[in-house]
Amino acid sequence: MPYKSHVSDHSYEAHLFRLRVIVAALLVFVLLGSLLARLAWLQIIDYSHFSNLSENNRIRLMA
Repeated sequence: MPYKSHVSDHSYEAHLFRLRVIVAALLVFVLLGSLLARLAWLQIIDYSHFSNLSENNRIRLMA
């Protein structure tokens, strides 16, 4: 079995690592942004709907 020598290109591997870190960071920021957008939607836009639901739940008559 012949011996395969492995010559690594450190600059290419460093570039590939930086690219992967950038892609992962962008993915994290996109997901975090979507969570914050959903939070804002629920807290600001749908506030009155959920406020009415909670108020109706609080004062529901017991029969």
